Amino acid sequence: MTVKGVIESTKMESIYLRPHHGLCIRFYRGIGYSDEFTTNMNKVIKLLENGAEITLINGGDTLCGHCPNYDGKSCLSGEKPKKYDNAVLSLTDLLPGDRMKWNVFRDILTEKVFEAGKFDEICGDCEWQHLCHTKL
Repeated sequence: MTVKGVIESTKMESIYLRPHHGLCIRFYRGIGYSDEFTTNMNKVIKLLENGAEITLINGGDTLCGHCPNYDGKSCLSGEKPKKYDNAVLSLTDLLPGDRMKWNVFRDILTEKVFEAGKFDEICGDCEWQHLCHTKL
């Protein structure tokens, strides 16, 4: 199944999610990137809010598959997304392949990243961070 296929499937088994995308989803406002990305992100967030399960993965996920900065194999941002993913995994003691309900992952991120004051440590050099700080 392709990365795009996960969200387009009529039977949703799990949403594949890069660990740091849990942070991005918290601050998502529907601006930036492309219409395709925004449409997909809105669908994913609705599924998550309705109790979808996630599977943490390394590399391209359900969101990446619709991003103009993803070439189908890797992010055009280079190693930064991997660095963000590794930081989230390290702080949360989670691993690629871990499956859970979105609300469980969201609560873990709240405790281990946001309440622990680690957000800027993870995403300090992200080009989208200014959007996050306007919604904190």
